[in-house]
Amino acid sequence: MEWSPIVPVADLFLQTGGDRQPLLPQDRVLPETDFPSGGRRSGRRPGDTAGLEARLARIWKLGEAEVRHRLWQNLRRVASASGSADRLPERVQDFLLIA
Repeated sequence: MEWSPIVPVADLFLQTGGDRQPLLPQDRVLPETDFPSGGRRSGRRPGDTAGLEARLARIWKLGEAEVRHRLWQNLRRVASASGSADRLPERVQDFLLIA
């Protein structure tokens, strides 16, 4: 299977691009989940992608649930193509099964 790289989207991408349509295809976007910008003082936690999903929903003109579903589908595709799905935490694997 041939696939092109998936581009991680950081808050910086969205801040610099405003709400303009990004040039990245929707099926190549993954959120940054290790600790989105803000740190401990902001109250945000690792994996908190709600703000990013809301911003992408406005940009892509989709509902937030549809954006979240597309991001999970992107992760499933990458994990499957790379053979790394079985190395992900069990809870993440469960989400990928229904994505």
